[in-house]
Amino acid sequence: MRGRPLKIEWQEDVEQLGQLYRQERDVEVRPRLHALWLLRQGYSLRATASLLGVHYVTYVTAQQWIAWYRAGGISEICRHRRGNPKGSTPRLNAQQLAQLHQQASNGAFHTAQEIVQWVHKELGVTYTRWGIYSLLRRLRYKRRLRYKAKVPRPLSSHTALAAQQEWKKGG
Repeated sequence: MRGRPLKIEWQEDVEQLGQLYRQERDVEVRPRLHALWLLRQGYSLRATASLLGVHYVTYVTAQQWIAWYRAGGISEICRHRRGNPKGSTPRLNAQQLAQLHQQASNGAFHTAQEIVQWVHKELGVTYTRWGIYSLLRRLRYKRRLRYKAKVPRPLSSHTALAAQQEWKKGG
């Protein structure tokens, strides 16, 4: 069964869309322009979705790009961004972040879970382990901190430390 033909009032010709697509370096905008270029060449929405790796049954993404184009052309396509590029604001204020930094600098933590527990107990703020990873990553970039998980690998109960030392010496 075939659907009704896709009707778009094009503002650019095939060559212009192809050139815009080839010149675009933004990884979010480039696939959108590629889709428009393919549609302008006469490809069906099904074929375009297939070529771009968008599942046809749920090709809502491609339909959204078309809706943006209809609403404002190429400028509208380029305007939309996913997520917040600056990230969410930390749940801890500056004083609390300073306390966390002081504790981490003193070597109080060995795992992210220890930080989660300390932040909850001492500061009354709930974080998940992944939230703490994100917070530490943001702090590391912002303040040039060197937070790294430094946990020794567990030793097997069958480990022969004396034999390892002999091997290291070349014995």
